[in-house]
Amino acid sequence: MRRRWRDRLRVPLLVVVALNVGVYLAYTMPRSLKERSAAARVSVLRGELERDRRVTAALRDRAETMKTNRTDADRFYARLGPKDTLSQVRAEITAIARELGLKVGGLSYSPEGVKGGEGVAQLLMRMSVSGTYRELVAFLDRGEGDLDIALSAFYRMPSESGAEERP
Repeated sequence: MRRRWRDRLRVPLLVVVALNVGVYLAYTMPRSLKERSAAARVSVLRGELERDRRVTAALRDRAETMKTNRTDADRFYARLGPKDTLSQVRAEITAIARELGLKVGGLSYSPEGVKGGEGVAQLLMRMSVSGTYRELVAFLDRGEGDLDIALSAFYRMPSESGAEERP
């Protein structure tokens, strides 16, 4: 008789197990896969969001830099004015030097286009000037420039006999 009860319970037990497996396969497993998939997508989207935030911040910084550059360029062009041509700039620099009492000698210049300068050229000038220290400083104080200094000193040459000659 014991076997009968086991045999009788075996079929309903297998049916219950089969139903559990069916419910797991039909409902629980897809749901857990969706949750894992959703968690993976959330992780990927968070990474993309962080990357997009960094890119946006970099673009904002670049836009701010470009705005500042544009403002600086506009200020430069406004200060430059339409009258500043090569001959006018050269004449103005020479006039300032003479006005300050400097003696202007030879003058050489070379205009060079400025990269991205929208029609602006840089004038590189070499001119020999002579004057006192204060005159030279006053001239440099009126503008920006590089200074090549040439000094000359006078001395007596010793004679062949060893004594110094007087001119």
